[in-house]
Amino acid sequence: DRIAIFEGGEQTFATQFDWDANGQLSPGPTRDPATLDERRASVGLPPIADSIAEMRALAAAEGERAPVDVAQRRAEFEAWARRVGWRA
Repeated sequence: DRIAIFEGGEQTFATQFDWDANGQLSPGPTRDPATLDERRASVGLPPIADSIAEMRALAAAEGERAPVDVAQRRAEFEAWARRVGWRA
């Protein structure tokens, strides 16, 4: 999943999270969301709703907050991904 995100693709199991436009910690782009929980169960992962709740609770407990400018964060990530060779 991490490599898929680094390469600009969709992840398979929704294990990689980031802040969304609404200021919520959410899974990054994921292929075929309709069958996501089936795929997750096949490798021993809990339902995505459980993981989302856990990730958000952990972030809140650690005082993490969404960046002030989500678009800037995404642009900086894109620039990094290109600079280090994850993207052309």
